[in-house]
Amino acid sequence: MVGHCLYFTGQVAAAVPWYQRAVAASERGDVHGLVDHESLSMSMSMVGHCLYNTGAVAAALPWFERAVEASERGDVHGRVNHHSIGRNMHCVGYCLWTTGHVAAALPWFERAISEKEKGDIHGLVGRESLGRSLHQVGHCVQITGDVAAALPWFERGIAEKEKGDIHGRVDHDSVAASMRDLGQCLQKTGDFAAALPWFERAVTESEKGDKYGRVNHESLGASLRAAANCSRELGLRDKAKELDELASGLERSGGGRAEPSCTYIH
Repeated sequence: MVGHCLYFTGQVAAAVPWYQRAVAASERGDVHGLVDHESLSMSMSMVGHCLYNTGAVAAALPWFERAVEASERGDVHGRVNHHSIGRNMHCVGYCLWTTGHVAAALPWFERAISEKEKGDIHGLVGRESLGRSLHQVGHCVQITGDVAAALPWFERGIAEKEKGDIHGRVDHDSVAASMRDLGQCLQKTGDFAAALPWFERAVTESEKGDKYGRVNHESLGASLRAAANCSRELGLRDKAKELDELASGLERSGGGRAEPSCTYIH
């Protein structure tokens, strides 16, 4: 918890040794020597998140791999939280994807989907988190050049994200990101008419903000620009001009990201 306080106030480097001490303590177990591997995996994962957020992606990777192994062993009662396993697998994949190892990342995202679909120890499925893994599979497939095959992955990602997290909270900014990527896939196939509605929906979602209602103006601007460019390709010059002006207005106002100092990547 000391690590969390430091992490969420942006003092990431200072949080690392606290999480590492938590790992060391958890590995010793309780008074009976029983180790809660699920709790252990959380501390390992947070070391990975800290390192990732400071740009040390290669150093973060083995921590997430260790977190996967620990979470697979369950808590002190042997109960396995498949959602937790899936999140850690997603983080392994994300580290590989970030460092350009797309082919190696893909099976980790696919495994993450399978685990997240099973839910936590109570069977509850975190739809937002599941949507993120589906989205990343779409990214991986798209990068390999098979744009058409990426489309259904983005569509599934959007459908899951729209259902929200286990508390029903929807991160509209995350939904917008998936909608933009889906639109860009359609653009690459030359179907601008099909792409435009997705960019317009992305604008609407971006305006609603994240799960706490905080609007990411950078993301909103990206949705507006994407809609403007697509409109221009369709010969809708007046509409494109209006959207560009809205995006420029955001930039002039100095609106930026509205998010915590650091974020989870799963």
